[in-house]
Amino acid sequence: MTSHSRARHTPPSRTARSPEVVDYIVKHRQAHTDDKHVLREYLYRAGYVVSPSTVSRVIREAKEKGLIPKVINGLLMGLKRRAQKRIHAQRRKSRPDKEMVPGKVQMDHKHAVIYGTGAARKVFAVRDVATRAIFMTAACNATAVAAGKALRAAQKQAGYEFSEVQTDNGSEFRAAFEEYCRDSGKKHYLIPVKSPKYNSLVENAFKYLEDTLLLRDDSILPGVKGLQEALDRHCRRYNNKPNNALRYFCSKTNTVRLLSPNHSALLTANEMKYNIALFNLYGEKHPLPNMC
Repeated sequence: MTSHSRARHTPPSRTARSPEVVDYIVKHRQAHTDDKHVLREYLYRAGYVVSPSTVSRVIREAKEKGLIPKVINGLLMGLKRRAQKRIHAQRRKSRPDKEMVPGKVQMDHKHAVIYGTGAARKVFAVRDVATRAIFMTAACNATAVAAGKALRAAQKQAGYEFSEVQTDNGSEFRAAFEEYCRDSGKKHYLIPVKSPKYNSLVENAFKYLEDTLLLRDDSILPGVKGLQEALDRHCRRYNNKPNNALRYFCSKTNTVRLLSPNHSALLTANEMKYNIALFNLYGEKHPLPNMC
């Protein structure tokens, strides 16, 4: 081949197990958690031609000699770094209380693609476990500051104080978001990793949003402001819709009912199922409370 060939330029080859290569791998591994393939690319750029398997052997031998701690592998180093950033959040030691008291909410965010325009935005959703009310906020990026603003906006729309917030382990629910929860006296609970079923109510809200708005409505104006107006209409329509899980109350009426000082006996899950069964059996003949 000539010097003008398009073939990939190979740096001068050096011994794969030379002291220079071993020293480079050990120092890089102590400072970073990159795997063998990424580390092999760094070596190539530095002028060392080493296979990924050789990188693995060097790392294993360095661990046996004590040059790299055995316990702190890539995964554990990442977990330790995440654990250091948790200043307020905690995991539940038992199942959540089934008492139907407003203020215990689930929160998550979704990467939303708007129908027609194809524009992508972030949508933060907050859903109350007791009242089933939904509050959504549009944002450009999923950051901790944006998550804190979304939670404040949802609390303002709800009209009452949130006592508990349950989220996943995303980076948008750290730092500034945790500081806001701590300063405002809210308990912040984390669900297990890769277990969205624990946030089933808010995940269901996202599915309903996608089916009824994002994939159907082509009148959404571009930008965050246009999406926020569409989300406000969507939440108002949902919160004023009768819900069979609430004895066919709507979320708005159920919120007023649960927050009323005259409401002494709160509904249990069995009572809800019983009333829904009666409604399905007798229909309008069964005396139900006034719907909204």
